[in-house]
Amino acid sequence: MVFFCDCLRPQRDPKGLEGKPSSIPTYKQVEKSQCKLLKLCWDEDWDAMVARCKTHPREAFCHTRNMDRTALHLATIPSCKCPEEALLVLLETNPHAVTVQDDYQYGGTPLHFLCGSPHKNNHVLVQRFVTAALAFEKQYPYDVSACIDIGWSPLRAAANGAARQETLQILMQARHQAAWIGPWTGAEAYPGPNPGIVQDETPLWLLWNKLQYKLADLTPVVVPRLRHIATAMLEKNMDQITADAAAVNLFGISQHSDQEEAWTQLLIFLRETVSSTLMHTVASLYFAIPGLVQLVVKVFPEQLHFKDESGRFPLHSLFMCPCGPLHFQAALILVEADPHTLTVPEPSTGLQPVLLAASRDAPLKTIFTMLTAYPNALKSQRDAKETSKESD
Repeated sequence: MVFFCDCLRPQRDPKGLEGKPSSIPTYKQVEKSQCKLLKLCWDEDWDAMVARCKTHPREAFCHTRNMDRTALHLATIPSCKCPEEALLVLLETNPHAVTVQDDYQYGGTPLHFLCGSPHKNNHVLVQRFVTAALAFEKQYPYDVSACIDIGWSPLRAAANGAARQETLQILMQARHQAAWIGPWTGAEAYPGPNPGIVQDETPLWLLWNKLQYKLADLTPVVVPRLRHIATAMLEKNMDQITADAAAVNLFGISQHSDQEEAWTQLLIFLRETVSSTLMHTVASLYFAIPGLVQLVVKVFPEQLHFKDESGRFPLHSLFMCPCGPLHFQAALILVEADPHTLTVPEPSTGLQPVLLAASRDAPLKTIFTMLTAYPNALKSQRDAKETSKESD
């Protein structure tokens, strides 16, 4: 499914901002030096900026000549240190600005900038920005659903900064109402709307790169806790879980340790695509993450032996996907953890796993390792073929 549509740019009024503002307001393009509100934001004079919003609110509908950035853009730039109170004043003065794209590279909204800034962990503020965006999305979906390049979204920005679970959950919920907030999470088994996307542009991959060191060493005490968290999240309807910590903890999701927090952050992405087991899901990611496969093996080793509704083990599911080098690394992790699955043919093709791997152009190292673990694979395949002929 493709989410792309015309990009939302500020509507330009060369005569200024005369008359009554429309529901989708008209913006005035000016030099930054010609608009005091823009200059105050650029100079980070926040007290004066707040006062200016109250006396000259129409200046919140100006944007810079070169990059189409509003005052809200300038205040949410990640390197900026605008206080929460000042951001809320700007947002209330012109809530529509949260959906306006600038004219730099892929186009970014203030929500993009906020999710990549130190404010990303202020889930109350993020929720206010998202609520404003969704209000316009609901009323004017065509104008606001201008999906920015698939590699650049608020969800990607938040994942790249390893935003806390509350922020990630807000964005994951919002993306179902406004696709541009997170068109693709990277937790899917398909490439997404943009076939040109690369692995290091996907939110899940970026998040894993930030968090993997926290989950490198799991003690026997931690593993049962991670199992409990996963069970709670996968069994409960996460739409019921709000951003406040009390509700999150109600469902058994703890913030008591960095490992529990990191695990929860990853599960917020993965839980939407789990149809059978968590092991099947991480094994069949379009962009494989071998370290994540290894982590799930540690937490749920018994799922190596589970079959999905099609009768496939996780190893089968992996080879049914378009495979690249990282998939073969993940396959060797599964083989080492449970060599028995090498003896079971994939049900729809009848092929032994090693032959499935060969059909996916697996490297010799992968083929050799699989044959070493199950030397009778080719004989079993031949015997099965002969049995099939006899039955015919």
